[in-house]
Amino acid sequence: MHYIKKTRVLFVIHQLGVGGSEYVVLNLTQQLDPANFEVSVAAFGGGALENDFHKACENIFLIYKNPGFDYSAMIQMSKIIKNNKIDVINAHHYMPLFYSFAASKILNRRQLVFTEHSVPEVDSIKNSIHGKIFNIMCYQIDSIVGVSNEIANRFKGHYPRHQKKVLTVLNGIDTVKYNNKVNKSEIRNQWGLTSEQFVVGVVANFRHVKNHACLVRAVSRIKDAYSNICLFFVGVGVSNPLENSESEIRILVAEKGLKQQVVFAGYQDDVPAILPIFDVFCLPSFSEGLPVSVLEAMAARVPVIGSKARGITEVIKHRHTGLLFDIDNDEELAGFLVEVIQNREILKTMSDNGYKYVVENHDTATWIKQWSNIFSK
Repeated sequence: MHYIKKTRVLFVIHQLGVGGSEYVVLNLTQQLDPANFEVSVAAFGGGALENDFHKACENIFLIYKNPGFDYSAMIQMSKIIKNNKIDVINAHHYMPLFYSFAASKILNRRQLVFTEHSVPEVDSIKNSIHGKIFNIMCYQIDSIVGVSNEIANRFKGHYPRHQKKVLTVLNGIDTVKYNNKVNKSEIRNQWGLTSEQFVVGVVANFRHVKNHACLVRAVSRIKDAYSNICLFFVGVGVSNPLENSESEIRILVAEKGLKQQVVFAGYQDDVPAILPIFDVFCLPSFSEGLPVSVLEAMAARVPVIGSKARGITEVIKHRHTGLLFDIDNDEELAGFLVEVIQNREILKTMSDNGYKYVVENHDTATWIKQWSNIFSK
């Protein structure tokens, strides 16, 4: 019998909690062909997705890192790579890359792939001391992957000597998983919602960059004229107190007199079952990479309204696959909410176009094939 050697891939991420990039990695671990790949994950903290990762991965490694620079974290990483005969290390975001670099390229001489999910992080790397460090690392990094065209183009612009290593792999999702039939009324009843309410949903952890406040302000503008409008927030406050916006959003909801019209659903492990209860999905972010949550909403045939953050504009084409408003412009967003409440036909058109777009451009099979080719170099 012919034996095929599997490629051992180690994904390195911040933590195992709920987040966009964490879900991307989880989907990769679940969908890479087990006949060709053996996948493991290393993280610098646990979280709500730990059980899911355990089901999908060969091994889960938690790396202890002291605040600030910690050389011992690099040693821990090196031992993981060596002891488990890892072939490819795929680090997501800069901090995991920083602690993976020496362990991968200097101490073990293994293939290293860097994946970036955030435009602001690309710029912050460039505009700090880490810009020079990253430029040096680029000579040894095998591939630099942006999950959106904007991210890849930023890398090429900032580091032109290394642009041949920069690739774009647009996020993909399992569209079949989200295109399911659920009892909309039954799920709404579970949350105390009625069929008459117009539900605007958001699936995003409470971080300042997600700008939930803009949506709250927009709804407060029209709540008297459209008292049936309801906000449904799926997500939790993030651990970093400088980024966490949950408390200020709760305060803003109270100040605007919207307590009875807002549901704080917290973490939900079955988002595909919840999305269909939304009349519209809204993502009012200041910035994005390529938002998986928007793709999921489209796959669930939920019409989308988003800010003109560049990652969002790569997915939403105005008045075709969704609606776009100027970043942090709650007045314009309020106007669009009124428009879709009054004109349900536009919702049907956008949901149909959005579903067609995501099936044609973000199919899982194409996405996995691209990643498989990168890991097999």
